[in-house]
Amino acid sequence: MLSGRDAQGYHGMSLITFPVRSAVPAGATITGGELRLHVVSTNSHSISPLYGVFRILQTWDASRVTWASRPSYDAIPLHTFPQPSLGALSLDITRVVADWSLGLGAQLGVLIGAHSELSPNTIFHVASVNATHSDTWPRLKVTYAMPALSVATIYPQFVDDQHTLTIPSLGSAKHDKNVSLMNPVTIWATNYGPDAAQIQLFSSPNGENFVAEGPVYTLVTNESVGMVAAVFSKYLRVMATAVGPSGAIVNLHYQGQIG
Repeated sequence: MLSGRDAQGYHGMSLITFPVRSAVPAGATITGGELRLHVVSTNSHSISPLYGVFRILQTWDASRVTWASRPSYDAIPLHTFPQPSLGALSLDITRVVADWSLGLGAQLGVLIGAHSELSPNTIFHVASVNATHSDTWPRLKVTYAMPALSVATIYPQFVDDQHTLTIPSLGSAKHDKNVSLMNPVTIWATNYGPDAAQIQLFSSPNGENFVAEGPVYTLVTNESVGMVAAVFSKYLRVMATAVGPSGAIVNLHYQGQIG
């Protein structure tokens, strides 16, 4: 990812987002939000160049966003910094992380770009999540404080959630669940018919790249199966497919504990 102005004079910005609210426990008070980047190249032909981290105000799609379609963002930066050196770069964005955790404004991410007039070839690049070494990927370090716990609240909280999938004729349906705070997790799937249904469990570290976590189970009407993820993951997906012309209704029952 790049920020600044290249040798031909073209400007560039980097956009980045993290699912903060889903990663912070309820009741937590944010005490710090540190955006950690890894600078892989840097060059400056400006006197005292200044960059800023800005709160994004519009939705954007990482696979489609261009300079012309870039989202709007706050004029006042959350943090400013000079031309960075190679290696680790730490940026304080505590204020917006605290807002996100409280539900004050949509979690649309931040934009990193110039905050002063830059001469051509004043630019730096940081590693993205496509970098070969994961140690250089962008990270958001969130620190928080929890309220004092009474004796009555120190025990694990039992989770018992349900979701119903209505599957059309010969069609499929899926349900994704963030289970980052749950341990362990068991998913019971019950097929209420009328047709049989095929059920399979998937897991993902980021909610986008899912891998199969077990075999495909074929459930006839009123049959159930219990599934447990073999690896620790943040997201689980249950995929259900009807194998007949009448479709099927599948109830998903998530059980686990927090704490």
